[in-house]
Amino acid sequence: MKKKLITFLILFFMGIGIVTAQTQVQGTVVDEEGEPVIGATIQLKEDGSRETITDADGKFSLSVPDNATLIVSYVGMKTQEVKAVSGKPIEVKMISDTQMMEEVVITGYGTFKKSAYAGSASSVK
Repeated sequence: MKKKLITFLILFFMGIGIVTAQTQVQGTVVDEEGEPVIGATIQLKEDGSRETITDADGKFSLSVPDNATLIVSYVGMKTQEVKAVSGKPIEVKMISDTQMMEEVVITGYGTFKKSAYAGSASSVK
């Protein structure tokens, strides 16, 4: 009876390990010129609560399930989706998202077109 219980427990814990297999994915996020993107967000598509950001060298590391999809985003860049490949470092090349924007005035209580705003305003570039 004791041998059966020990065998069952060993098989049970091995099964849990296989089901919850995690892969440590590492990679780098760069812009169009090959410069590292600092502070880009890398998020697991299937589980939005698991995420990380890139460091000063554009590098990241995240524990994900096998064959997971990552969403990489950064302000001013188009969001990218990449497949996590175990054992291979990922290099994500971000593309600029250039959209023309009208001049706007942002106040503590709303946003206005510059032509519709009456009052004093400062310009921040």
